[in-house]
Amino acid sequence: MGTGKDWDAYLLEKLRNPNEAAEFLNAALEENDPDFFKDCLEKVMVAQKNAFPKSQKDISCLATIAPVLQSLKLRFAVA
Repeated sequence: MGTGKDWDAYLLEKLRNPNEAAEFLNAALEENDPDFFKDCLEKVMVAQKNAFPKSQKDISCLATIAPVLQSLKLRFAVA
């Protein structure tokens, strides 16, 4: 079994792919836990280095999450 660092590196590599990142965030949304979603979004932001405006450091509310998602070329969708 790999280490936590191995898993983190693997996850970050996967999240560089926009399709993988979108699936990851969709799965996070299904948990209905805003803090969990925020953590997952931060992982995507780290993986896609500089893909978001530097002014969007605080992603604690929808008003700031929406521009971050847009800069990652992702969007919220309601099924």
